[in-house]
Amino acid sequence: AASAKLLSSYGISPIHPQQMNSEGLLALPELQSLRDARVLIIKGDGGRAHLLQQLQDRGARVEELCAYQRRPPQLLAADFQEQLREHNFSAILLSSGEGLDNMMSLLGEQGAELVAQSLIVVPGERVAESAAQNGFRNIVTADNATDEAMLRALTKNCSN
Repeated sequence: AASAKLLSSYGISPIHPQQMNSEGLLALPELQSLRDARVLIIKGDGGRAHLLQQLQDRGARVEELCAYQRRPPQLLAADFQEQLREHNFSAILLSSGEGLDNMMSLLGEQGAELVAQSLIVVPGERVAESAAQNGFRNIVTADNATDEAMLRALTKNCSN
């Protein structure tokens, strides 16, 4: 929403996909035929190459600009596990697959048992599938990763 507002202030009309991910962007009618179009993807370092590849397959000349750096939190695994034990969380909200991966690496195999029974709210099917592969059994998929969608999914599914 903040990016859309800023773009609008420069006279650029942002397009809002139904899904807030690469698949949602790729479903937009405006991105179906891109022969000789020049496309700039502004992103964080790393991540999937799916959007880049699909846009190139549709004829676009694509460049990427890394505008931010992804890195795991500076947190000791033992401290994270202690916080989980101490507070006995009923629900966990994760806004990305990378967040899930970071959490799982901090938990390790034994620590994963601390959260396996928790309700986990994720922003899409791809993250939900990854959560299931990591042993979560009570997974709720929000409409997207916005605060509003995540909160809506949490309140609809959390009884504690």
